Amino acid sequence: MKTFLSGDDTLLCTRIESGLSLIITLLCAGILSSNQVVGAREAGDNPNFVIFFLDDSGYGDYSHNGNPTIQTPQITRLVREGLNFTQFYVTSPACSASRYSLMTGRYPGRSGLGAWVIGPSSKRYLHPEELTLPEALKRQGYKTGIFGKWHLGSPNQKNLFSKDTLPLAHGFDEWVGTNVSHDYVNAMLMESDPDGTDPVDGYRVITRDLPFKHDVCASLTGRCTQAAISFIKRNREDPFLAYIPYNMPHLGIHASDGFAGQSRRGLLGDVMAEIDDGVGRIRNALKDAGLTENTLIIFSSDNGPWIRFQDTVEHPKYGEARMHIGYATPFRDGKGSTWEGGHRVPGIFCWPGMIAASQNELAPVSTLDVFPTLVTLPEEGCLRIDPSTVVISGLTCFLDIPQKACRRSSSSFLPLTTSLPLCEWGPGSCTCDFILKREIITVSVLRVIHLSCFKWSRIWENGSTVPKNRRMWSLICCIS
Repeated sequence: MKTFLSGDDTLLCTRIESGLSLIITLLCAGILSSNQVVGAREAGDNPNFVIFFLDDSGYGDYSHNGNPTIQTPQITRLVREGLNFTQFYVTSPACSASRYSLMTGRYPGRSGLGAWVIGPSSKRYLHPEELTLPEALKRQGYKTGIFGKWHLGSPNQKNLFSKDTLPLAHGFDEWVGTNVSHDYVNAMLMESDPDGTDPVDGYRVITRDLPFKHDVCASLTGRCTQAAISFIKRNREDPFLAYIPYNMPHLGIHASDGFAGQSRRGLLGDVMAEIDDGVGRIRNALKDAGLTENTLIIFSSDNGPWIRFQDTVEHPKYGEARMHIGYATPFRDGKGSTWEGGHRVPGIFCWPGMIAASQNELAPVSTLDVFPTLVTLPEEGCLRIDPSTVVISGLTCFLDIPQKACRRSSSSFLPLTTSLPLCEWGPGSCTCDFILKREIITVSVLRVIHLSCFKWSRIWENGSTVPKNRRMWSLICCIS
């Protein structure tokens, strides 16, 4: 049994044992009304989970959000057949920190990674004593696979080529994908292999130096889609988690021959079309396996588009980057920013037979909520976690009374009047807790949004201007 990082977020989170999952709450609240659900599964079945998590894809990169030239019919179908969270947030506007929160249900400031993004030569990685989503589900009998970019650690000289840097040490049974973003000079395409020894035991390097291999980069989306389909077919009799963090549309973007040159939006449209096709193929695989109504699909992105290059005419690695950048429309800014364009991303939950179709939910939801929601859905019920040893920052429910609507308004925003220190990296050492310098007695749930990793800021209690070198973030609360 692992000893997990400790802390006390009394005001800022509900623990897994304290309530129902987000989806269960929505069922009770009437968002998933019984007269709209056809062929609902029998209670007690262990649902499968498929999580699509794109790289640098903005809110406006999709036809269902109004993009006139990027066609994503399969993703639109997810929206029409599921629940669309129009205020869906990630915890950080950059890669590693955002993925940490998805995998652990914890704020990235607790990771101790020391940066928004950790490169292939970074010493640090996802700590082996963190409880991850695949580990939690494996305890409940799930098969787990990752098909795409990891970016939570790489074996190297600084960490003595530790096997703990890679996915199998964190609950995944198998993996094919890249250790980091494919634009790093020394990025590797790898796969798990029981007989492999490169770069560490249990893995095999398929190829190195990805930026110089267009054909390999162009194959990434299709390769990961096919690996996920194979995983689904092999595990149709068991509950499973298929985590599909596609590399695209992170710069530089690449599309395979079957999609290149097909979109009116150029290469970016081609890339999105191939991702969309992958979503459709995986849904077809679920249908062929008879798993459509026993699978919850979640679709999102790690952060907004990399608009730093929106005016770049020529880049040595990315070419005419300005034509390859996606859209955060209608929101401001993008990747690396604490404005909405950096944090606000697509958030689609599709579960035919359980989630009523064509639902739009305006309440703010976060990737933090995925972990506590998913671990409470299997028939074993709530995963037993000692709250004295692990803090889950995500919310398992909005309100204790399902029939009461959650009221949010501009008056629900409260200032945070202290900054946070950086976390140390190690078991039991992460103690950077939030402190509110005022008593709050009417708040039932607090949710942190616009939370940027490792660039903490403060909103001064007297309302004065925040220094330019600080970054603002807010607390949004649900008043009961």
